[in-house]
Formats: sequence, C-alpha cells, structure tokens
Amino acid sequence: KLGNKLEVIVGANFRRYALNSEGSLFALQDNGDEFTISEYGAYAQLKKSMMDDKLTVTASARYDKQSVLESGNFTPRLGFLFNLSENQNIRLTAQTGFRNPTNQDKFIGLNQRSFFIVGNEKSSIGRFNTGVVGLVNGQPGSFEGNDIMNNSVNQVKNADDSWSSADLNFAKPETVSTVELGYRYNSSGFTFDISGYYNAYKDKIAGVYVYTPYLDGTYSTVQDAMDNKEYFEFQIDSNIDNDFSAYGLSFEAIKTLTPSLTANLVYEYNDLDYTPDP
Repeated sequence: KLGNKLEVIVGANFRRYALNSEGSLFALQDNGDEFTISEYGAYAQLKKSMMDDKLTVTASARYDKQSVLESGNFTPRLGFLFNLSENQNIRLTAQTGFRNPTNQDKFIGLNQRSFFIVGNEKSSIGRFNTGVVGLVNGQPGSFEGNDIMNNSVNQVKNADDSWSSADLNFAKPETVSTVELGYRYNSSGFTFDISGYYNAYKDKIAGVYVYTPYLDGTYSTVQDAMDNKEYFEFQIDSNIDNDFSAYGLSFEAIKTLTPSLTANLVYEYNDLDYTPDP
C-alpha cells in the first residue's frame, strides 16, 4: 500500500503437470512417456481512491502461458466504484478472461472402436497414429494426426452433394470479454442489489465430429473416398468458429424482519445468443 490512497498488488505463479494415465488415455511422446506441461503467470493490480473516496478505480492485468501452447493470454480488467452516499454505490467493470484447453482437449487419444477421440495440441497431433482400423466400407486403413487435421470434412454434405473441409485448427484458449453494471443499497435492515452483464465469447472449445477419408488406398481424392464410404469418424477437440454472446440481469433484496427472521428475494434472467452451423 503506497500512502493512504493507492494500493498495489503483484504476484506470480508456476505449475508443472506430469500426465500419467499409464498409456490408457493420453498420447505418448517419442520416448514413450506421457507429456509434462509447465504453466506460469504474473499479475498486477492498482487500486486508487479519488474525489474524497467517492470514486475508486481498480486496474489489473495478468499474463499466463502454457509451454505446449504457441501463445500466452493477456487479460486486463478495469473497474469503477461510485459511492453515491454512505450506503449506496454504482459499479462498472470491463474485463477479459480465458480458458486454456484441458489436458484431454490437448492430448487425448482414445479408441472408441467406431470412432477415435483425439486431442489437437500440435506436437501430440504430429505423433498420433490410429494403427489399423476398420473403415466404414469394411476395408482396413490407418490415419496419422496430420491426416485428420488436413483431410477431414464436415459430416453434413453440401447442397450440391460435395463435401466441405472441416477447417480444423490446433487448440488455443477460448476467450470472453465481459461488461457489468450494478447498483447496491445497503442499510441496517435492508439490502438491495441489481446488476446486468454482457459476455462475448470467442474460440469456444468443443468436441467436433468429422469424417476423415482414407487417401492411401483405392481412392486418391476426398470426394471419391467419401462417396465410396472409405473413411473413418473422429471427434477432435477444437475451437469452433461460431462466436456467441450471453447476457443477463439479476437482483437480490434482503429484509430483516426480526432479529431471528430474514426474508430474501432473488431473481435472475440469463439468455444466450448463439446460432450453430447447420
């Protein structure tokens, strides 16, 4: 705390994960071991009171990085607290957040017999191999990770009976940007709080089902292989292209009726603005 008006907080973290499913769930490195992941981050926050403590401004930011992901995450936050009186305030915040792909999103390699569940971290994809599997038409085939990433198609045909590329990308964090506005009244016997929010999501991580044609056999083009059912199904954890938003409103009223009895009224409304691909 610097003086009586400015507060400074700084911090850092480091974590190290060693995967150990005994080869039953996660892909393996070239040496036969499962992956080890390092994660680190740093954080700083400034808090400043102004206008005889009627206004408090909080600004913070952090940076996080995982060793197996190509880029890190910078997430700033800015908040304002306006004290209208001793028992009333208005708050306004704008912030960003992220969620890294889980270890399963990145490294899973699970054979479900009729399809494979595959993580899509770059180095894991480079080492992935199904071994011999039975294609839909009953013929044998095998697939490497890059076959899935480069040749897969969406499971729904186009109107002209062609197949469209799944356009898969390597895993990256999903992000959210949030704005919230709220009001609070607080007295000895009554409290009232109302707030609204808007969230904008990008690069949502989800399991995407695709067909991957086998191009090392009888057929050399995607269209021919797919039309003759020479393909295999995969579920690959990936970032979907559909950005979407969520918004909502909530309020809470608390009234003290007697020293031993309190009434509490809570209401929430939440909605999602999302249109998936057909």
